[in-house]
Amino acid sequence: MLLSLVMLPVTLNGGAVNNPQIRSLMQQHDPILLWAGRLMPPSQAEAAFALYAWCRRLDEIVDDASSPIPQRLVALNDWEARMDDIWSGSPRDDMDAALLSTLRSNPSLGREPFDEMVAGMRSDLAEVRYERFRPDLLQYCYRVAGTVGEMLLPVLGLVEEDEERWTLYDSNPLPIREVSGALSAGAPIRQGAGARGRLWDGRAADQHRA
Repeated sequence: MLLSLVMLPVTLNGGAVNNPQIRSLMQQHDPILLWAGRLMPPSQAEAAFALYAWCRRLDEIVDDASSPIPQRLVALNDWEARMDDIWSGSPRDDMDAALLSTLRSNPSLGREPFDEMVAGMRSDLAEVRYERFRPDLLQYCYRVAGTVGEMLLPVLGLVEEDEERWTLYDSNPLPIREVSGALSAGAPIRQGAGARGRLWDGRAADQHRA
């Protein structure tokens, strides 16, 4: 698998920053990130745009309310197969090729956060009540939001050296990726509970504070 990432050729027309499909996604959903890319070094912008495209397209699979849930689950299965293709060095399109190029340029960027994000998206398609802040709610927050930060850290040159700080759900203070995930995903959980079936039992906060 690793040899595939390193050895097989990639055909990428124009790079991620100039990819019209990626730019269209950003313009439609997050135009400020499109402008922010101008402030980044070219190599970092390329990687950030590629990661954005992967996350955005995955998010759209789950958020497509016009598609029945069983159909979205099938699409998630196909997305995981697409991931296997990327990691084996066989991207299906230019946006996948951009991600493969990013993986090759950032060897410390592993597959774990990608798999964790998919797991979080699967939970979005099931009605879930989070009765405990930790580990239940924090695990969800990490999967759907904190993983984005974990993908970006190697790209930005911020590689965590103290592995103990990355241990999930079993130590205090909260590790960085738990905090970033909770901050990023907390608002959608509160605001979108009725729409997506995600409910946070208020008792969880009281138990955590206690």
